[in-house]
Amino acid sequence: MAKDWKARGVEEKLDWLHDAIESLEKAVGATQDDVSSLSQRFVEMDLQQKSTFELVTELTATVERTEGAE
Repeated sequence: MAKDWKARGVEEKLDWLHDAIESLEKAVGATQDDVSSLSQRFVEMDLQQKSTFELVTELTATVERTEGAE
């Protein structure tokens, strides 16, 4: 690559760098989308866990009241 790079003209080097930057921009954009999706999924799972915990707590309290009434 070093010899190939040295053999390239200025315009070729600029074109190659431009393409590399565009490729990196796409990769960064995709990574940001992935992180955003994962963050949103984490929030959804956290809310679901809290909701499940509340339901289990309510069910446990109901069972304890029912057993206490018998």
